[in-house]
Amino acid sequence: MEECEDKISILTFTLVVCQVISAASPEDQMQTIICPTKLSRTYKGLFANCRGLHLTKIPVLEGNITALDLGENQIDLNGSEFKRYPYLVYLNLEHNGLNRLPHDIFSGCGKLQFLNFQNNNLRYSLDSFPENVFDPLQKLEILNIGNNKVSSTFPDRIIKPLRSLKNLTMDTMDNFTFGEGFGNLHHLEVLCLSGKEADCGIVELYNHTFSVFNASRLKHLTTMKMAYVDVMTLSETCFNTFPRLEDLTLKHTTYISTPNDTYCMTEHGSKVLFKNIDGDALWHECTGKPAFYIVSSMFALLISAALCSFLVVKHKTQIVVFFHRLFRGVSGLPRREDFRYDVFIGYADNDCDFAYMQLREILEERFHYRVYLHDRDSELGGSRAISILDGVKNSWKMVLVLSQNFVTNDWSIYTMHAVALYAASGRIPKRLVILLDRANPCEVPDTLLCIADEDTILPISRPNDDDSWDHLRRLLK
Repeated sequence: MEECEDKISILTFTLVVCQVISAASPEDQMQTIICPTKLSRTYKGLFANCRGLHLTKIPVLEGNITALDLGENQIDLNGSEFKRYPYLVYLNLEHNGLNRLPHDIFSGCGKLQFLNFQNNNLRYSLDSFPENVFDPLQKLEILNIGNNKVSSTFPDRIIKPLRSLKNLTMDTMDNFTFGEGFGNLHHLEVLCLSGKEADCGIVELYNHTFSVFNASRLKHLTTMKMAYVDVMTLSETCFNTFPRLEDLTLKHTTYISTPNDTYCMTEHGSKVLFKNIDGDALWHECTGKPAFYIVSSMFALLISAALCSFLVVKHKTQIVVFFHRLFRGVSGLPRREDFRYDVFIGYADNDCDFAYMQLREILEERFHYRVYLHDRDSELGGSRAISILDGVKNSWKMVLVLSQNFVTNDWSIYTMHAVALYAASGRIPKRLVILLDRANPCEVPDTLLCIADEDTILPISRPNDDDSWDHLRRLLK
């Protein structure tokens, strides 16, 4: 008995729901579907992506969305269905098979800035585009109505209210002339008539084709795209209306006019013929682009040369050694085992305490290097000059303790020149290491700067600074 009562209750609830749905208004019967939404910084609000969901009606979504993509559906527009979305700034209706627009479809969409009707079945007539259909779109900046059905004439009156329009993509037909409605587009920056983005049927541009723009002279229009057209005939002053034109895209199109032949080559290698065409209008295609490429190449070459010079100066000894190895073979270069000493230490007499007590102890006792000190290792009674030359010649690496005492002492200057003589050969990488005295500083002489690498000029390390001494050890390997 209880089971029968449950079944009767379920059936009754189902009938009630069906009656409610059947009695609902057409607005309530709009498709309720979940479209992925995300917060968009570009459109400053919610972006709803309803693309490719097989919709036939405008879906019911949150009223505060600012961007709506309804592309690749089969939506049939009826009445002011976008009125529920007053914050829309972006609306994409491409690939929907649309063949007409209701006259009040954009009622309440005064904030819309981007509108795309590309790849539909909209005929360029008042049947598809009612005369006042774009009146609410006072802030529209980008309009794409390309790749639709071209008619013999274009109802330019529908364009007239779009005073804020900056970017227009549209189809054209043979002998097309822009009507008076286009004269209000004072802020137009980009005009796309390209056969790739739209259906470009223009075969001849007359001197009066763009004459409607003469009054405004389109001070903001900088870009015109007319690519992917098989053949087009140009008249002499057809582009004179656009004084600020900077980018005229003519790729994949052959242009012909009369009478005097001149031509240039496009970046894809096809010949473009120009005859009596205004030079300024076509400067970017025939002159501007090649000039830009040449200047860019020269700039890149200068940057490369500067970089190579920097690397040569910074790593000159390694480069010399590399080429020695490349052209003479590894066997022709000296090795550490070929020298009597590992390190030659050059210093001023007044700096002997540091050289003997600190630097020598670290190099010999900690790193186990064979060190040459002219006061200790020169022959008794021998010539000091010969002794210094002998020590430099027979040492794998050389260390100069540079201080104010060093650059003012005659024997130190002699030592410096002897070191420079052998270190300049470049056959041993980083052969010269310079230690700068912190307490008694001096400038590094030009003689040493010419042969020393930047990373081999070091301040004298403190006794307990193990990292700095280890760095010195690596340089002396």
